Amino acid sequence: MKIATFAPYALVFISGFAIAWLIRPVAKTPPLVVSENTEPGSSRPRVTKTERANGASTTRTQDLLKKLSDATYNEKKTSDLMAEIDTSEFPALVESLTLNAGITGLDYKNRAKLETLLVGWSSRDPDAAIAWAAVLRNPQDRKAFLNDIIDGICNKDPEKALELTRNHCRDEEGNWDVPYQVAQSIVSMEPDAMLDAVKSLLSSNNSSGQEGTFPSDYDFRKALDGLAEIKSSLKSGQRIALYPSNLLTEWTRRDPSASWKWISEGEQVSSDDVEDFLETYCASADVASAAQMMVSAGERFKSPDAHYRAAFSVLTEKQSPELLQQFLSLMPGDRMTHLAELFGPTRYSSGGKFDRMKDLVLSQMEDTERMTILEASFKNGCSERDRQIYEPILRKLGHGDGEIQRMLPPKPEGE
Repeated sequence: MKIATFAPYALVFISGFAIAWLIRPVAKTPPLVVSENTEPGSSRPRVTKTERANGASTTRTQDLLKKLSDATYNEKKTSDLMAEIDTSEFPALVESLTLNAGITGLDYKNRAKLETLLVGWSSRDPDAAIAWAAVLRNPQDRKAFLNDIIDGICNKDPEKALELTRNHCRDEEGNWDVPYQVAQSIVSMEPDAMLDAVKSLLSSNNSSGQEGTFPSDYDFRKALDGLAEIKSSLKSGQRIALYPSNLLTEWTRRDPSASWKWISEGEQVSSDDVEDFLETYCASADVASAAQMMVSAGERFKSPDAHYRAAFSVLTEKQSPELLQQFLSLMPGDRMTHLAELFGPTRYSSGGKFDRMKDLVLSQMEDTERMTILEASFKNGCSERDRQIYEPILRKLGHGDGEIQRMLPPKPEGE
């Protein structure tokens, strides 16, 4: 019905309603009936003690959440507030935050508040906090908040945190997801405890190395021998989920002769062990010692390529023409082969020290060596990018246009 058509009817209805209201009979006021469900002297419903308590509790919860917002990113205020919160209040605070947005809907600030509450709760009642997080349906939330809670527990009780990790921190494929603080605790344990923890955390996903901190009397050989034994006993598809990644480098800093003896015995925990040893040793060694070790370590690498890559890495860090020349003079075999192998990686790295390495390697070659190696390296043509890098170096070394054209020929059209 159109508005213009409806208006007369509406006017009649409103007028009739007003007249009827004015002439209505005046009813007697009924006596006030006081029942157990109304407040005395009022028709309002009675507020029970439980309801009053719930209301007070809600007000208290909101007040604490506001204080938590004000204390965000202020460590002292947050610490003082955590001391003010009673253990029994944590469930309501957590529930109030999560019910409003759903955990995955929390913004960054509210998520940070929730993490703070969970860590505080776990320090008082870890079992209750874990029970809350363990039943979350969203796997990402479950993982994130379990990690937060267990990390908080680890600061006070590393053994309990490790036990909780074993009970709660496997992903859907059965692989371990070790919380950061727990991992840091494990890799810094004394060797026997570390090895026991590592053996209890085997999985089928990739290994994860984390740097540990070690006391002055730490038994590096015992730790490395134990890890090597665990590695050799792994079943098909198994991996060490977590291990101290800096055992060998730290041992080398403290006692290079002892760590070299271990390397020389053929033991190995990681495929990078020999390279890690070499880089650590050469970082503080004099030129003669570093060159000799660069040659000797070649016997421990699994392939010549791995040896040259490690030598290239050391030379890139040291930027020493003397070290390069001594290494070349001590290396058995063909000098041209060594130069070509060291030049090769310069083509696949650039910027800063890598560009200086290009200059260093080319500068240590004789003219004929340089021309032979570059012609072989760029036999299929040189990209414009490579030309812009190498041409200035070659001109500085005295090569003219013709020789540069031979060493850095353009790529065929269409490539």
